Amino acid sequence: MSARSLRRQLTRWLGLLVLGGSLAAALLAFWLSYGEANEFQDAQLIQMGRLLMRSPAPPPENLAPDTRDIDRDDQLHLWRLPVQPSAAWPNRLERLSDGLHTVSGPQGYYRVWIGTRPDGVRVALGELTDARDEAAQRAGLHTLLPLATLLPLVALAVALILRAGFRPVEQLTADLRRRADTDLSPLETRASPLEIQPFLQAINQLLARLQDTLKQQQRFIADAAHELRTPLTALKLQAANLETVLHEAEARRRLEPLKAGIERARTLAAHLLDMARAQQAQTLPLRPLRLDECVKEALAASLPLAAEKSIDLGLDRLEAVRLNGDAIALATLARNLMDNAVRYSPAGGRIDVRVYRQGDAPVLEVQDQGPGIPEAEQARVFEPFHRVPGSPGEGSGLGLAIVAGIARHHGARVSFANLAPGLLVRCVFPSSMETPS
Repeated sequence: MSARSLRRQLTRWLGLLVLGGSLAAALLAFWLSYGEANEFQDAQLIQMGRLLMRSPAPPPENLAPDTRDIDRDDQLHLWRLPVQPSAAWPNRLERLSDGLHTVSGPQGYYRVWIGTRPDGVRVALGELTDARDEAAQRAGLHTLLPLATLLPLVALAVALILRAGFRPVEQLTADLRRRADTDLSPLETRASPLEIQPFLQAINQLLARLQDTLKQQQRFIADAAHELRTPLTALKLQAANLETVLHEAEARRRLEPLKAGIERARTLAAHLLDMARAQQAQTLPLRPLRLDECVKEALAASLPLAAEKSIDLGLDRLEAVRLNGDAIALATLARNLMDNAVRYSPAGGRIDVRVYRQGDAPVLEVQDQGPGIPEAEQARVFEPFHRVPGSPGEGSGLGLAIVAGIARHHGARVSFANLAPGLLVRCVFPSSMETPS
């Protein structure tokens, strides 16, 4: 079942309600105004007739109305009863009782008032009903004009009120879209409408449970990786000690896969521990720090790995750069970039690390002499456990995933540039006007 817009439904139903109510009000107003207009004209006809009753002399028997500059439909007719019989007016008015009557005449229907004077003379005063009805209709239509003008204004007001009412929900949606993936803090409910606060409270409870679950998973990964590092390191040392006492070439050859497997397991445990620490750091606030200090700390941790392959790992450019971040996470980012460069660089190669400021943006670069990353694979290397097909080395596929998570938390952009030979990894942090002390 497709999703439906609550705002559109409310707008549609409220619009139909306003339209139906307006039409009903318009019909009622027209009917009341039409009736009042007819009653008013009847009252005028009665008042004029009563004035005739008080005139000192009765009207003549044959009185032709003065029609100069008067519309035919608006003429008033005065008869002294009985009237002269004719085909148009047979002897019937005198048969009617005193009062108001509607009768058919030569030009249509007439509204006639009949009265008897004190001297016994009966008088009839009438006018065409078409003119009366037209005047009553005009009066009724005049009452519809305010409603017709008000209807679009009411519809616009309903739309604006609904938009204003849904604005807190839209702002809440925008805030959620701007949130980082790791931000599981509770939603602000004080500015939200009372009707959706129970829903938001339920979401906050769900976020709290999800945060607890993620923390438990991170703790488990960190604890498991930490517990694995010690026995794996011990196994590596025991394998190295065993190699020293083996004299047969075949035994040493068979020992090599064991040493490689232990090293892969140790590297995977270290990366899992790094990932858990990086995820925990993403929940912490960013503080002012020196990026160059973090990089120097990471360089010291990567030097032993580079020494095993006789790789010249060094700082080609180092400037004092200050930014807002987490020191442990940034050191982990730099160390993983250096470790990746060491693993995929040939023995005896060179790796240059640079820290500088380009304009206001802090920049970290690691340049190696490895095989590089094909452009088709550059978007996928940030996925956990993904390795470029055919790439040398024994990586775990987690190093760049850790880098991507830390960079995203710091608002940084990571890009690759293939050299001839080698790969340049460039991490550009958000611009800042702060200068190092």
